[in-house]
Amino acid sequence: MLNATVVGNYFKELQTVTQELSPTSIWNMDETRMNLEHQPAEVLARRGAKSVPGRVGNTRENITLLPCVNAAGGKMPTFIVAKGKTPRSLRSYNMPEGPENAEWRYQQKAWMDDELGEDWFNNLFLKHCGPQRPQILILDSHHSHETLGLLEAALANRIEVLALPSHTTHFYILLTAQCLVL
Repeated sequence: MLNATVVGNYFKELQTVTQELSPTSIWNMDETRMNLEHQPAEVLARRGAKSVPGRVGNTRENITLLPCVNAAGGKMPTFIVAKGKTPRSLRSYNMPEGPENAEWRYQQKAWMDDELGEDWFNNLFLKHCGPQRPQILILDSHHSHETLGLLEAALANRIEVLALPSHTTHFYILLTAQCLVL
């Protein structure tokens, strides 16, 4: 819920945990969905037309992207979750032409789940966040970002996890408001 008290409390906590940290130690991760269907940049229409139907296919297949950046402008390889039930299902994606050094995973609906959240933290975040400690990871309060396994690994590695208040991500995290350059 977004109100003055919630916003005030969030920024007080953020200031407390980031006060002694360098920008390279302050990380932000937010997942976003991307439709793989062609989205035309230009269409032919009469000037001033209020509704211009686009010509695209009827597929609604999405992938989930987890970009993670720090306050100094550094970024980690993108974690990508594609739809599938087996590793073979990733073959249909043009992985070599995807984002550089991306980590690809599969899940039945291409959603983040608890297992993938822990996988991302243990096998991507810890590998790329650098050796300096402590660090902070700011993320939304999705259940896959706050599993017991992830929080225990964070504690063991001196990473403070700061979850945003529910339903406020779009106000706080610029990763959801900016164009992602992967």
